Amino acid sequence: MSALLEDVRHRLRRAFSHPAPRRSQRDPGQYPDRLLGPAGIRQGGGPATGGGGAVRAAAFLYVWWVLVWSPFLADRHFHAMRAAVTGQEFQHRFRLARLRNPFQPYYLAEAADRVQRGTEDLDPENYALCHGWLRTAIRLEPGEPGFHRDLARVYVRAFRERFHDAFTRDRAIEAYAEAFRLNPTDPRPLVEKARFERLVGRPEAGLEALGFALRVEPAYSAARLERLEILLALGRTGEFRRERDGFDRTLRDLAETRPRNGYEESILALDRARWDRLQRVELPDSGPP
Repeated sequence: MSALLEDVRHRLRRAFSHPAPRRSQRDPGQYPDRLLGPAGIRQGGGPATGGGGAVRAAAFLYVWWVLVWSPFLADRHFHAMRAAVTGQEFQHRFRLARLRNPFQPYYLAEAADRVQRGTEDLDPENYALCHGWLRTAIRLEPGEPGFHRDLARVYVRAFRERFHDAFTRDRAIEAYAEAFRLNPTDPRPLVEKARFERLVGRPEAGLEALGFALRVEPAYSAARLERLEILLALGRTGEFRRERDGFDRTLRDLAETRPRNGYEESILALDRARWDRLQRVELPDSGPP
């Protein structure tokens, strides 16, 4: 949006930099008597004298089109794009939305999310599309944490399905960290980061990320379950048992005492199948602390 406003300001400065002089400021000798007809009405010749109003009207129409009408049409195409059933309709609406409002980063993020969800295998072409769209969205709106989180997911899929290299792994971890830095009250990027760290064989780094996430939201079920998974994988059965029992008590307390709103419902939503599996894990009578 900042680039759009800068373009509008530039065009307005150019339109108003040389306004037509007021009638009282014009040099009487500029229009000889031989060019004036009856009642002093100018018949022709000499420079034009009435362009200022036209320029202002054109500038107003341009600003109205850029700031009001074109974004309105773009939003209509965007909502149609989200509701599109076929890939052809989706691409058509996406092109129209981008044509009407090329400075709206959320169109790009939505398109990248649609391609990811609709693609079982993130082939090189789709990876390049999603990566390019999200990088452009971040350039237009660098302070939006969701864009960095979506970019991290693209890197994670590329690492798992295609590249398996350190560069892609590090880019994913950096994108998750940036998403949390921009919104330190949302623990979800850290939980996804911890899950990815476990995938690439760095469970200790995952536990560190989960420690920060649980400071933000101690009852975040996804963080607690991921921590249990890592503790079990590391063989720290004593700590696993204590945390599992503690989480079970926490869930009971929350069900009775804690009020819920929309955000907490999404944060505290429990992956019941995963929790049941962890509850069924049989442990030896004693384990390392």
